Amino acid sequence: MQNTPTRALVTGASGFVGAHLVYALLEKECVVSALIRSKKILSAFNALSGLYPNIDTSQISWIEGDLLEPEIWMEHLKAVDVVFHAAAVVSFSPKNRQTMMETNVQGTANVVNACLKHGHKPLIYVSSVAALGRSEDTVVVTENTTWKDTDHNTHYAISKHQAEQEVWRGMEEGLRVAIVCPGIIIGPWANPTGSGQIPALVKKKLPFYPVGENGFVGVRDVVAMMVALYESQQFGNRFLCVAENSSYKNVLTLFAEGFGVPKPYIAIKGFLLRFLIVAARLFELLRLPFPFPSQGLKSTALITRYTTANKVVSFGYAPLKNTVKETCDAYNILRADCV
Repeated sequence: MQNTPTRALVTGASGFVGAHLVYALLEKECVVSALIRSKKILSAFNALSGLYPNIDTSQISWIEGDLLEPEIWMEHLKAVDVVFHAAAVVSFSPKNRQTMMETNVQGTANVVNACLKHGHKPLIYVSSVAALGRSEDTVVVTENTTWKDTDHNTHYAISKHQAEQEVWRGMEEGLRVAIVCPGIIIGPWANPTGSGQIPALVKKKLPFYPVGENGFVGVRDVVAMMVALYESQQFGNRFLCVAENSSYKNVLTLFAEGFGVPKPYIAIKGFLLRFLIVAARLFELLRLPFPFPSQGLKSTALITRYTTANKVVSFGYAPLKNTVKETCDAYNILRADCV
């Protein structure tokens, strides 16, 4: 990056994107400070070490703290050159709505304020294509697609949209910012949460598949774009991060082939879709577990395709099938190492 090592602070370093980002920055010989809630939740992070040979993680400066308590970690920004904000709560469950809004929106506001306070540190923020908004009649989406308040926006989408407003507010106050909007992120990870549920459900031989289409991207590509944006100093824009537009059926089939299990064959549409949404809402009301969240079911029935308007210097995507293969190959090893 520079002649002297770049000093980077990563929020959400124990999470899917944040963990891979820390390893990627260490590969670049950056000096990394990592904000996490607790060192007790680093098993998934540590499990990734086998995918990043020769990376020494002993020099990471771990900071234990909560995004909602900036007084604990804010001072650490004095000593860094850039902040990569990857911390977020990803959920489609109504019971997590308040926590998600607090962490994703107020937490991002706190990060923006800390960057402003300590020398206007440049900020690379991980948002989501969900923040671009979509409706039933929206098929093609770019970075410039206007947000629409519709029933198709999940609580998660609303939280990321509002979080983006905090980042843009920081830019108006003089902050250099770049926003990355990934599609559905897949890649090697030990925890079956968020998009990590996709390989877990296929591995369980679940026969169902959504009928919609969406944008997909590998986690390594997401972190590579974040690093590339800082290296090329491309600030002041949001950038779509979608390797390929694909049907859910195609992606689930690739996972099934990678795991050597039966391909999903029952389409979630029509009466089945309506029944599952009603059932999911009932289970959510009773606070009982259900394999599909109601908001997630609605969104996966939409056909949405993404095309970028803002190109990133010196960046390219890995083929989706390669990312799926790496995820399948690493699945059992990572899960075992995480125990």
